[in-house]
Amino acid sequence: MRTERRTDWPGEITRRDALRGGAACLAGGVALGALASCARGPRGAQAAARPFCRALGRTGLKVSALSFGGALLVGHNALQDDTKAARQRLIEEALDHGINLFDTYRDEHLDVYACLAPRGDKALVNYKVETMSAEGARREVEKALKTLKRERLDILMPHGQPWGDPGDSLSEVKDPAKWKGVIEAVEEMARLKQQGKAGYVGYVSHSAPHVKRILREHGSLVDVIMVRYGPFPHLDPFAEVIDLCRERDLGVIVFKTLDGTIDYARRLETWRKEEKTWAKITPLMDAGLTPAQACIRYASRRPGVDTALVGLRTSKEIRENLAAL
Repeated sequence: MRTERRTDWPGEITRRDALRGGAACLAGGVALGALASCARGPRGAQAAARPFCRALGRTGLKVSALSFGGALLVGHNALQDDTKAARQRLIEEALDHGINLFDTYRDEHLDVYACLAPRGDKALVNYKVETMSAEGARREVEKALKTLKRERLDILMPHGQPWGDPGDSLSEVKDPAKWKGVIEAVEEMARLKQQGKAGYVGYVSHSAPHVKRILREHGSLVDVIMVRYGPFPHLDPFAEVIDLCRERDLGVIVFKTLDGTIDYARRLETWRKEEKTWAKITPLMDAGLTPAQACIRYASRRPGVDTALVGLRTSKEIRENLAAL
C-alpha cells in the first residue's frame, strides 16, 4: 500500500490555505512550480509536500493532481474560439502550468493532441479505447498512435460501458457477449504493453460492479482504474472501488468530479437542492473555495485518488481549478 497518500480528506484546510492556493495559482508561483516536474523524479519526491504531484499507483509515473479532460472538445459550452489553434494554445497553457496528464479517445478532434508529442514524457497521454474486440482495439490504437504522432501511449484503457441501467451506478453487467469483447480488449492492451506500444494498461467504466468484476477476474492485467467520483450520493458506490484499488496499489483517476458535462449553472442548482452534496462541500466553501473548487478538492484529496480529471475550456478555468488543490 502506498504511504505517500494524503489522509486529510475531504480537505482539512484553513482560509489561509485557500487564499495561499489561489494566490499561488494566479501568480503562477510555488504551486505551479511544484506541478512542473511531475513526470520526473523518484516516487514520492514531490507528493510529500503538497498534493500537486503524485505517483500513479505502481506505474512509477508522476502525475499532476489535476488532469486535463476533453470537455473543451466534445462537451457543452465549448470554446468560443473553436479552432484547432485555440485548442492547442489551451493545451500548451495547461502544460506550462504543470498539468501533465491528458485524457483522449477516438473522436474527430484527436489530432489536436498531436501538439503534445514534442513534450515527450512531460506530457502523458491516457487513451480510452472504444472498440471492444481484440482486432478492433488493435486497429484503433494503431490509428491513434499515428494521429498523435507517438510510438507509445502512456496509458491505454478500454472504455467499458454499463450494460445494466446506465443511470444506476450499482447496475450489473448483463450482456455476456459485450463482456467477452471487453476482456478481449483488455487482453489486447496487455499485449500492446508487452510490444512497447502502451506504457500501462487501464480500465474505465461508469458502473461500480463492472469495475469490481474486472478487478476480481482480471486484476492482474490492469495498472490503472478510472471511475466517477465526487461529493454526489449517486457516486458513493465508487468509494469502495477506490479503496480496492488502493489495497492493490493501482493508479486511480477520477472523472465526473463536477457531475457531468451539463452547464455549470444547472449543476450548481442541482447541488444546492441535494442536501447531502451541499453538506459535503459547504465546509470547503466556508474556507474560501468556490463550489466547483470544493468538488475538485473533495475528490482529489480522498485517500486512494491520484488525479482528478476535469474538463478545462479557458485560461480562467485552469487557474481556478488548480487553486482547488
